[in-house]
Amino acid sequence: MSKKPLAIIALLIILIAVLTGAFLYTKNVSLVPPATLPAETMDPASLVSPIQQTMLASSPPPETRKHSITAIIVTDSASPTTVTAADSKAILPASTSQILVVVELDSATTATSAVLKMTYLADDSVLGPVSSSIKVVNGRKTAAFGLNKPPAGWPTGPYTLLVVLPTDQSKELTFVIQ
Repeated sequence: MSKKPLAIIALLIILIAVLTGAFLYTKNVSLVPPATLPAETMDPASLVSPIQQTMLASSPPPETRKHSITAIIVTDSASPTTVTAADSKAILPASTSQILVVVELDSATTATSAVLKMTYLADDSVLGPVSSSIKVVNGRKTAAFGLNKPPAGWPTGPYTLLVVLPTDQSKELTFVIQ
């Protein structure tokens, strides 16, 4: 057999070995089973690429990225800064001049806003969406909405409130006007 085909085959084998090695390196794949590696080489950070490490280091912790709604308070009286969950009412009188909706949040900043949509369930008519910025008063994070009575008055029956945050987290609450 001629030396030329052997040289080509040898070059192909070397090329395949180099490409396979480069592929395994970029994928952080080890040819050694984990159980045979010394304990000091089992650092979980070594399994993350340098680009992923940079992305993880620059992103905020999960608790600051995800805002959550802890309560929706519906009342016909009280101030948005002093209202508590105990003030929430499941039934409001039709004579109510303004419905106050206070949304309590955790892990939210004043740069966050909440959006409220109120649906009258008897005919699916919708009020909103209405947006409100988050206020922080005495460490309490809230968004407040004041919904004024329409000129014809509040239709009596069940209503649903839907609150949505920019993180797409949402919460619903049903109440009645009678």
